[in-house]
Amino acid sequence: MSEQVSKKKAVWFIHQIISATGEVLEHNDIPVAYVHGVPNQMFSQLERALKGKEVDDEVSVTLSPEEHGFQFIDLDFEKVFAEDDVPPEYRHVGAEAPFQDEQSGESGTLMVQRIEKDGSIVLMKKHPFAGQTITYQVTIKEIRDATPTEIKAGHPAMDHPNL
Repeated sequence: MSEQVSKKKAVWFIHQIISATGEVLEHNDIPVAYVHGVPNQMFSQLERALKGKEVDDEVSVTLSPEEHGFQFIDLDFEKVFAEDDVPPEYRHVGAEAPFQDEQSGESGTLMVQRIEKDGSIVLMKKHPFAGQTITYQVTIKEIRDATPTEIKAGHPAMDHPNL
């Protein structure tokens, strides 16, 4: 019998994230890793679904916006604009505007968070999965016992032996 995902096992998997309409939002063939059953960065729903699975097993877990919690890339990131500097269609809370940073080339969506008493408009970067129901499709690539250091960290050392 091969290794199974269980407490204190280091687990590597590849994944896709699919929108409710079937659009592939993210595809990753480079394995990501975590240590099962200890404090870590995994969604609890996905971790529960992986328990007892083996290498090459596939798991799909659908998460609502409330379950995944993706809202904003950086809650401390704010851009404040004078009302006259914002087109009228973006002058209300919840309005979304595409952006591209001229220096970094980063693009995404800014969302109006609030309008100040002086009329200035506060925008924040919106996470691309915010407000969407998403499905994680995961394929397990490797399972092994985690080291004490990895257990404490919640993730294995990223020197994946099969990369």
